[in-house]
This record gives sequence, C-alpha cells and structure tokens, in this order.
Amino acid sequence: MKTIQDILKIDYRSYDDYRFSCFFSWCSFYTELGLPLQSLTTSKPLYDWYCQQWAGVVEEAFKNDFKNYLEAGINEPNRYLELLATYPKSIENYYPSVIFEMIQKQLTPEKNNEKIY
Repeated sequence: MKTIQDILKIDYRSYDDYRFSCFFSWCSFYTELGLPLQSLTTSKPLYDWYCQQWAGVVEEAFKNDFKNYLEAGINEPNRYLELLATYPKSIENYYPSVIFEMIQKQLTPEKNNEKIY
C-alpha cells in the first residue's frame, strides 16, 4: 500500500511538519498536568512515543478506513488531507504516564543533603 505522503502528494518534510504541529497541539492539551509546554515538545522520548501512536492510531487507521478508495486509485489528496486531519485527536485518549513522570523528574531540582549556612 502507498505511504501517507504518496496518498497526500506531499514530501516527507511537509508531512513531518504536519505531524509535529499535531504533536504540539497534543502537548498543549497535556499542559493541564502542570508540565511546561517547552519541556513536552522538546522531549525526544515523548515525540518518539507520539510517532509510534501516530503510525497506528492515525496512519494505519486512516489506511484501513479508506482502503477501498485507495485501492480504487481515487486521487483526491486535498480531500484525503481533510479526512486525515480528523484522526490525530484520537491520540488524546492515550496517556504516556511513565514518560510524563520522567519529564517531571527532570524538572524537579535534586535535593542535596548539604546544610546551607
């Protein structure tokens, strides 16, 4: 089956930018946990996790849902992009608590047993 970039008729860089903008929005959603947006958006483990979710929850789901249209060779990249745009919101149902805890731990200053005079 074709890649999403082929279906949407866009290059990898444009597609990666689109996915990152969705990641940014997703991170904004989770700032309610008290984690800074910058810490979330710059976390490589979090972005890697998001990309894994993206591959299944967005790309595979999209390809499965529109398999008949794609196999029929219907060439509507703008329409496909509109349809694809409805899928990233479903990642909000997933919560990588271990990674969030790791980010929180990085933000917490280490306590020294040294006495301050």
